[in-house]
Amino acid sequence: MEHTPSEGPKPDPIDDDEEGIVRVTLSLDRELPFVLACERRRYPVMLALATIGYLGLIWLDRQLYAAQVHGFQEFALGLIVGSLGLLLAGGEALRRHIRNDRVREMQWMCCERCLADLRHAEGHGRCPECDLPFETGDLRRRWRKALDHPRGTNERAARVEPELISRETLKLLRDTCPEIPGAGLREPFAEWPEGVAAVEPARAVATERLRTRARLTRAILFDKAPGRNWSLDVHQDTTVALAERGEAATRFGPWSLKHGVWHAEASAELLRRMVTVRLHLDDADEENGCLLVASSGDHAESSKLGPRTLERLKDHLEPVPVLAGDAVVMSPLTPHASGRNTTHRHRRVLHMEFAGEDPGGGLRWRDEAEILGSDRATRP
Repeated sequence: MEHTPSEGPKPDPIDDDEEGIVRVTLSLDRELPFVLACERRRYPVMLALATIGYLGLIWLDRQLYAAQVHGFQEFALGLIVGSLGLLLAGGEALRRHIRNDRVREMQWMCCERCLADLRHAEGHGRCPECDLPFETGDLRRRWRKALDHPRGTNERAARVEPELISRETLKLLRDTCPEIPGAGLREPFAEWPEGVAAVEPARAVATERLRTRARLTRAILFDKAPGRNWSLDVHQDTTVALAERGEAATRFGPWSLKHGVWHAEASAELLRRMVTVRLHLDDADEENGCLLVASSGDHAESSKLGPRTLERLKDHLEPVPVLAGDAVVMSPLTPHASGRNTTHRHRRVLHMEFAGEDPGGGLRWRDEAEILGSDRATRP
């Protein structure tokens, strides 16, 4: 049986800004090329898998050749060894999958040795099942590192910034967070001056994304409390808060006055130059109404979408689970939604909007001093 050298996987990137597609060509035979295509952000993973598959095909080809030259015994031995390797790898993958599901179900609060439920533990102690000592903060941090805590469903649409604030700051914000009788609290820092501690870490993230110093334009404190919460359909955040009303600004409107602050629909051009940072004071998952974002990045940072398009996106939403202290960073144009809170846990979020440039049209943003130290504390 004559062999010709195989070419192996060849990356063949195609620069296409609209599709963002990368193709990899596999060729065991020059006349039978096999092309794989994927999104650019998944290219490294796909290339690794394609290479492993290619090496597996070479191994099988060599075993078939050995069977013809040396007889069936060597082929059978090679097949058994290869099958055992695949079974061991598959078993380990299944074990990790079961473990990871268990850890996420316990919200990163389970024993590292026996996976016992430690969600009701506080501070530090010993596992009641295996007596392994633990410290709750370190436990969560190690599990998240081991499980490669998700950074969002799409880097363009939304990403998670783990531990945006320190544990001490998180404890301060949680301990001093005011009671929120309604859906949320506008001008939260008037009633909650400790919350200002979250602004600078959020600004640093927004500045990195905008590539210029970010300016805080609005802050709202939301709470999906047990027994009195809401669900939101797919939408985009297209309303901005401004210092005054400007009738001559044709790119803004309609206008509305919400508790003494002028708000207006903004253009997609302005919204593309803004960033939303949602700091979570509580763990958030699908059960207590975490954020759901469009699974495709085609709609992020692009344009305003009509009602029919947003309706179609209902079937393409993916959850963005986070832990307390994490922040979700996204564009206001990212289509997103959230479900109801079906648990007995709170889901408090400090929603902050940042801009990198003036709004234009002769308008101006509100003074940050007014946002950070206003004497108004009003409900949405």
